[in-house]
Amino acid sequence: MSKTLSPATSLIISIFGGVALGLAWILPNTLYSALLGLSALFALIFPLVQNSSCYLQYFLYGVTANLIAFYWLIPTISNFGGYPLSISIGLYLLFAVYHAGLYLLFLLIFRRINSRFANWTILKAFFAWGAIKYIYPEIFPWDFAHTIISLRPLIQVADLGGSMFVTAVMFAIIALLNQLLKFDLKKPIFLINLACLTLIIGYGLKRINYFDQLIAPEKKISIIQSEVSIQKSQGVSFLAADPNRYLQLSEEILLSFQPDLIIWPETVIVQPVSTSIRSISETANLPYLPDTNLITGALSYENNATHNSAFAILNSGEILPPYHKQILMPFGEFMPFAETFPFLAELNPNFAPITPGTKISIFNLDNGLKIAPLICYEDLTPKISRQATLNGGNLLVNLTNDAWFGYSVAPLQHNLIASFRAIENRRYLARSTNSGLTSVIDPTGLTLNQIPLFTEGLINTKIKLIEERTLYTNFYGSYFWLMIVIISLLIIVFPKRKK
Repeated sequence: MSKTLSPATSLIISIFGGVALGLAWILPNTLYSALLGLSALFALIFPLVQNSSCYLQYFLYGVTANLIAFYWLIPTISNFGGYPLSISIGLYLLFAVYHAGLYLLFLLIFRRINSRFANWTILKAFFAWGAIKYIYPEIFPWDFAHTIISLRPLIQVADLGGSMFVTAVMFAIIALLNQLLKFDLKKPIFLINLACLTLIIGYGLKRINYFDQLIAPEKKISIIQSEVSIQKSQGVSFLAADPNRYLQLSEEILLSFQPDLIIWPETVIVQPVSTSIRSISETANLPYLPDTNLITGALSYENNATHNSAFAILNSGEILPPYHKQILMPFGEFMPFAETFPFLAELNPNFAPITPGTKISIFNLDNGLKIAPLICYEDLTPKISRQATLNGGNLLVNLTNDAWFGYSVAPLQHNLIASFRAIENRRYLARSTNSGLTSVIDPTGLTLNQIPLFTEGLINTKIKLIEERTLYTNFYGSYFWLMIVIISLLIIVFPKRKK
């Protein structure tokens, strides 16, 4: 057995790991991020291998990582939530502490599993990590897998088991590194790990080549990102988008590119539109382009409910039933605990209550496009994209308002994690944002086109309509990893019997 580390050394390793993970998040989609992500995972596991883990070091690991990665929360809460800087800093610190609890729970579950499987440290660590990712509520679903997206061959297994499978690959790499450090290269487990990693890389290269060479029907799409002005009223920042500018740019596109579809971002249309309208002749609040199809974000209403919606306006003038955003933004679209404590809503001057949608929609256009709309950070969660693909969607379209995050790395982090939805379902993902990062992502997770933050620009490109479904989409989704949670919890509930 290896010598245990001193408490001081363990703390240094944990803080180093937290710094590495935080830096990996603020350098997204780079080789630096991949190296830092692997270093952070090594620092998470190494004290466990050395039997030198304690709750304090894992708490510091989590707090350090969150303070670095989510620095942009302070200006976001202050500028667009309308809170004083002191409260914004307090909420930021509270966020970092809350999410550090994830690492405390990780160590707790690991130790309970440890009582049964004494010689499988890294495998137990993965079981514990898989469990907490399903049972610990997170506001932003970041994971280790997202740090290595620049290593494209390694992430293609997401079409088999989602981003958690990619995280499992990273655990396997750490296991190999641990055995190399111990010069323990003759045991069968080392050869098995090496063979599995070789197969994963080979699989990834084959899938990249397959989709690069794939012959499928092509459609022309255009995405518009108009310049957004940030204004202030009574100390609260708000965003002003100009629908007329979007319409002007759309008409210019039609003269030069003639796309099959034009996409506008979230809530470009703020004058609420009735959800019951089915023809452009019934409203003056929605735009109409007779030479192409248009998808735009808009506020909508029915009875006493207001929705954040996506509308599809066909070139025939028909308006399809809108899709309503299901996952709402806390503090902006709903106030946590406001039903129990109504005074909380009064504390937020920028609070505008939105009623969430309840079902997934597909916009079936008459040109073969079957659009799966996603609004805001719904492209961060796998469930909606997977179900929309099962329902027939052949193009994922995300309408987003990321201007709340200002000139920060947050929109890049958003685009990075959304890329995994394209890999899991092997669909093109078109992301239309009002301030950046507007992009088109191919089925291997590669960002093909993008418009920088807070600049006006256009993306005119061709996408392929892919109809085949992955194992992840068609069969089990994330349920395989749910089994890991169940197995881990069963091991905890039924501890090892004493002899």
